[in-house]
Amino acid sequence: MASYLIQGAYFVCAYVARRLLLIIPTLLGVITINFFIINMAPGGPIDQIQAQMKADCVTYTGIPIDPSQQMNCQLDDGTINKLKKEFGFDQPLLTRYLKLLWNYACFDFGVSFYKGKPVADMIKGALPVSLGLTLLSLLCILLVAIPLGIFKAIQDGHAFDWITTLIVGASYATPGFIFAVWLLIFFAGGSFWDWFPVRGMTSDMADSFTWFQKIADYLWHLVLPVLSIVLGHFARPTLVTKSALTDEMSKLYVIAVRAKGASESYILMQHCLKNALLVICSTVPYIFLNIFFYTTLMIEFVFSLEGMGYLGYEAVTTRDYPVMFATIYLFSLSSLTLLLLFDVLYAYLDPRVNLTEQR
Repeated sequence: MASYLIQGAYFVCAYVARRLLLIIPTLLGVITINFFIINMAPGGPIDQIQAQMKADCVTYTGIPIDPSQQMNCQLDDGTINKLKKEFGFDQPLLTRYLKLLWNYACFDFGVSFYKGKPVADMIKGALPVSLGLTLLSLLCILLVAIPLGIFKAIQDGHAFDWITTLIVGASYATPGFIFAVWLLIFFAGGSFWDWFPVRGMTSDMADSFTWFQKIADYLWHLVLPVLSIVLGHFARPTLVTKSALTDEMSKLYVIAVRAKGASESYILMQHCLKNALLVICSTVPYIFLNIFFYTTLMIEFVFSLEGMGYLGYEAVTTRDYPVMFATIYLFSLSSLTLLLLFDVLYAYLDPRVNLTEQR
């Protein structure tokens, strides 16, 4: 028995090691493709600075403030060369690429072109915002979707099932940021009620709050962002829960248990739901990644939350290459790592998945 467990642990570790080794070429491919595409695309950081300078010399009517000063709105050759040296553009593209790979291997993300701050510090400040928003939203989605899916399976074909299907379908077809705008209009001082804050994660006087007041203030600011994410993402796990339960309820072992006189509630909770949860758990990583990498971008922009999505958006609009490459790198690394973690966890929950087999 002990030798079997040791052998099983060995093959599981070998599987994890193979998956970890596959992360390296995948990350290398992602970084390489994005590096050369971004660097060869027109409108680099220096072009953005030049365009901003020209825009600052023009009034909102489009008329130059002082035509005699238009020359001051352009970068001279000396300033351009100085910026190229500061940004590293005086070096060949291949040299910059190899330097980037070496720095990223050491988790050195450089300094932001525009804010002058270390990119690692900017990420440390933005990551908790996106991660907290994602985890809280995922928890609320599961608390809504699983019970609703269970009731839909119980009431399959009845009025409750049809009505909730229409609601779920409308939610699935509506992007999350549309819900965010509606919530702002109705509950954040738009045309109706002013119950929740419009932007930010904390109140202005949060430093003087007690720890309990800080938690309450944090959750109060997250009500509308979390609700908008829940409304846009609870449809899929709800339908998966219903489909998994109805499929389990039609299997032969359920018919055999029902023939023995067991109640429907006992069959549902003790047999069907346990097996259906394995299917539901398989959708959790994809919901998490979808929220963390895509949905939070628009939600953070609408509610002015300075998370990873908002940080990446600012980097793209300003062509802040160090921040752009760092966010792409971290998003890719975290997604690959999370998928590996969820695969191992699913294999632990489902005994039918055998990671000990050599392939």
